[in-house]
Amino acid sequence: MSDIGKYITNRSLIYTDPADTMIDLDPWDETIGQQRAAELGITMTEAHWEVVRFLRHHYQCNGLVPHARNLVEDMDTLFNERGGRRYLYTLFPRGPVVQGTYIAGVPQPPGAADRNFGSVE
Repeated sequence: MSDIGKYITNRSLIYTDPADTMIDLDPWDETIGQQRAAELGITMTEAHWEVVRFLRHHYQCNGLVPHARNLVEDMDTLFNERGGRRYLYTLFPRGPVVQGTYIAGVPQPPGAADRNFGSVE
């Protein structure tokens, strides 16, 4: 469990919430993303990075979406010509929102880890 006191007293730390999701987007780089992908057993390709960059850009422009479905709809539209959700699940088999946001270092939207939503356990 995270100790909020250490973050308050030492602002140079990379900020994460209790689920280890990075809150401050500035310290993230592709090396961190690569490490997180390796933890999940994902070998990053340019297609993966395109999704991760989209997720970071989307979060920076829009903040946290009200529900994961909103984010999936945006991703489905953007990647529709490649197969939409099916394509995204080939890249992130346990869920493009759950795995993609983790690798991108952005907060997971509400409902992302709901078994009825589409994340795979």
